[in-house]
Amino acid sequence: MTFKMLTTGYCLADESHVLRGGRRGVSVQCPARAALFEHPQGRILFDTGYAATHLFAAASRFPYKLYLRATPVFTSPEESLMAQLSREGIAPNAIHAIIVSHFHADHIAGLKDFPCAHFIASAEGLWEVQNRRGFGALKRAFLPELLPTDFAERATLLEYFTGPELAPFGPTHDLFGDGLLRLVRLPGHARGQLGLFAQTSRGTVFLVADAAYCRQAIRENRPPHPITNLFTDKGAAVCATLAKLHAFAAAHPEVLLYPTHCTETDP
Repeated sequence: MTFKMLTTGYCLADESHVLRGGRRGVSVQCPARAALFEHPQGRILFDTGYAATHLFAAASRFPYKLYLRATPVFTSPEESLMAQLSREGIAPNAIHAIIVSHFHADHIAGLKDFPCAHFIASAEGLWEVQNRRGFGALKRAFLPELLPTDFAERATLLEYFTGPELAPFGPTHDLFGDGLLRLVRLPGHARGQLGLFAQTSRGTVFLVADAAYCRQAIRENRPPHPITNLFTDKGAAVCATLAKLHAFAAAHPEVLLYPTHCTETDP
């Protein structure tokens, strides 16, 4: 199974916010990445990152425009996942499924570009945001206009994980029953956040979404600044999940971990 990371633009954040003890007043780029897997069942995406056309339209009205003030975004239509895949000869209707790690805007902005794709997401993650509007949505970094109107009809919504355990995270969900793609619960940053543990032609990879903003945070067990709790689900769970990732990375150096917003390149 092949695997490729794609970058759809970036936002700016204060280093001290994404990494506790980081430099205050120093802006760092946080790329919005998505992943493409060529699985025997079809092409699978993990998130969609930014899609300029949809994102800027969804954030054009108050109070949603405050999203772009809090996290200034730099992207273009040419950087959207759909545009990048099209340049590689992959049409939008060739995407079999999209795994939604969580419903923050920088992970779902491109969902509408793939009208034939099946969605896979956490049930509690969707329930948490689907009826939120205005400041209630903004508090969860959710822009309602980004969600396709038929999302629930096209989705498999996961409630219980009963598959093989991945210590220390608990049971997983084996997406196709072949052990290649296993979903992992990573609570804290967003309700129902999912990670993806995958066996690929490049080795074992673990996409951890926003359970950490960078690999340095995992290596050093350094959570984000408490100010980020303004838009995260549960601050204590953020720290607990990061501690598990730190222990996992130390015990399994052969597994390459991918936080969505990390700027580090592959070793």
